Amino acid sequence: MVRPPPKRPPPAPLSDWLEDVLRLPVGLSADPGPIKLAPYMRDIADAITDPRIERVTCIKSARVGWTSLMSGGPLPDQRPLPHPDALADRGRL
Repeated sequence: MVRPPPKRPPPAPLSDWLEDVLRLPVGLSADPGPIKLAPYMRDIADAITDPRIERVTCIKSARVGWTSLMSGGPLPDQRPLPHPDALADRGRL
């Protein structure tokens, strides 16, 4: 009897992955060490990897943690996706 391979567990939400993996460097961040996402940042991060959401558009002010949020990228070790910067030159943003 041949058993089917086990199913992969669903990937962790991007917000959890960022807080577990991403570290802000000393000297480049006011608060170095593990990133701590604000609730609105968690929602944005999770929307980026939600397969039901086709596009995430954000209107933001300066100094809201955008670069820190986007530098983690969408779960490259679990679910590779094009990075938003890579899509800008293709007119897809």
